[in-house]
Amino acid sequence: MLYRRLPHLRPRLEERFQQNLRRTLQLTSELPRLLDALPPALAFKGPTLAQRLYGDVAAREYCDLDLLLRPTDIPAAIIELEKLGFTAALPLVPWQLRAHLRSGCEYAMSDGRIHVELHWQYAPRQFGNEFDLEQLFARTTQIRVGDRDIPALSPEDDLLMLTVHATKHGWNRLSYIADIAALLGVCPMDWDYVKGEALDRRTGLGFCIACMLADWCGAPLPDDVRSVAANDREAQPLVEEVKSNLENGVDLEVDRAARHRFIRASRDTSAERLAYMLRYALTPTLDDWNFKRLPEPARWLYPAVRLLRLARQQE
Repeated sequence: MLYRRLPHLRPRLEERFQQNLRRTLQLTSELPRLLDALPPALAFKGPTLAQRLYGDVAAREYCDLDLLLRPTDIPAAIIELEKLGFTAALPLVPWQLRAHLRSGCEYAMSDGRIHVELHWQYAPRQFGNEFDLEQLFARTTQIRVGDRDIPALSPEDDLLMLTVHATKHGWNRLSYIADIAALLGVCPMDWDYVKGEALDRRTGLGFCIACMLADWCGAPLPDDVRSVAANDREAQPLVEEVKSNLENGVDLEVDRAARHRFIRASRDTSAERLAYMLRYALTPTLDDWNFKRLPEPARWLYPAVRLLRLARQQE
């Protein structure tokens, strides 16, 4: 967007723009082939989001293809991708995959050229924002990408997905806010559905933060939504923190402790903040399984392994 709108910056951005264009075309050309090979899946972020928001698959930067599947279809999807020459970033034995499907949200695979992330939720279980997959599939829309209609999230579910994704990363990129502002500018919203889902999925505070930041960027918001968000006393200091971080180049992805403090503060209630801390501390992840390989009979030791690994990170 900078390249296209600010001509005086083009000489400095030319190489990155061309790299993004080549990567985008490669990913977009592979998307239909993967959708045809896999069980029913929705494409989100990546080419479909760029097309929906900006009318151009190359108008956003992305480095992989994100596909949303039902968790029961993930094992079959892994097998199909393996037939196409993809391998897992971290292969899991069956019991680990079953555990990961309960507590994680994605499984990364690559063929050396194309990186694919199979998702069954937007964020790990520790966030407590579990979405109804059947409802998401029932609300599927089609987005025209090239000469193919691609199954994608509804605009309302895109908004909730972008909110959860940005919160997960501590809102460390201006592009997260720009995407939400663009979405609100091009897609009419069923605001009753969005507000109801935000509360049901325990992301009401995150939704207020998203609305206030989008409003900061000039996005059109209904007066009642703007008023509710602006009057949320818990959201306001977090919004100011995001603005300050962006203006001063503070990246919460680098400062792990600060990011988790922000995520914890973004939970809707004190009980959910405590639950987030406990789940974060005790739920094994891919990194823990990679850190120490244990046989299935000893898998009950993994919460202790996780605590040990987290303690080492603080040293």
